[in-house]
Amino acid sequence: MPVTRHRRTPVALPRATGVLLTLVTAAGCYDYVPLSTGAERPAAEVELTLTDSGAVVLARDIGRASTAIDGTLVSGGDASAYTIAVRQVRRRDDDPAPWRGEHIVVPRPLVAEVRERRLSRTRTALATVGTAAGVLLARAAIRGLGGSNAGQSGPGTNPGPK
Repeated sequence: MPVTRHRRTPVALPRATGVLLTLVTAAGCYDYVPLSTGAERPAAEVELTLTDSGAVVLARDIGRASTAIDGTLVSGGDASAYTIAVRQVRRRDDDPAPWRGEHIVVPRPLVAEVRERRLSRTRTALATVGTAAGVLLARAAIRGLGGSNAGQSGPGTNPGPK
């Protein structure tokens, strides 16, 4: 009796591929783009890069050796200060310290640069294409690049008894 082999095709693979590509696209790749003074708008995701004196003055509130504050701009229209709901504080020679949206008032003279977080379409597209290519290569490796070898004999095949 000839041995017939059936290939199993993973049903979950196409679904997992779609989910993975959706997650990569949704997460996106972001850049911080410099903003000119006065161009800040409330609810923008920003990074305030501190001056050296800003790091010293704010050390009691945000910790020693801080270099930048990331978060959501609550108000920036005031000529004297920014109010930010802090997501994280970056420190020299350390991992960023996460925060939970506490509001901090940062006087403008203590800020060296304000940058807004924006979606990088190019980097997101490249990440999506790279992920898709990786998934397709993995799929090809799992399923094999060639077709079925059913009915063929040769090295590595077992045609069964005759």
